[in-house]
Amino acid sequence: MEYYKEWFFRYLRADEDTRKASIEHWTEKHAKNVLSGREDMIIFSAKMLGSALLAEKYIQSQKG
Repeated sequence: MEYYKEWFFRYLRADEDTRKASIEHWTEKHAKNVLSGREDMIIFSAKMLGSALLAEKYIQSQKG
């Protein structure tokens, strides 16, 4: 769990371009993992993408 928590905070500290690239990367990886059927990788990419999306939601809430 610590890994995903750290990823969440790294995402928060990243600049906008890096955040956008991260979302694109993990969305692509997750789609490939779903197609592969490997549950371990599906769970991993889902947690990475989920952490980034939660961080993005927090960032948007702070903008007002």
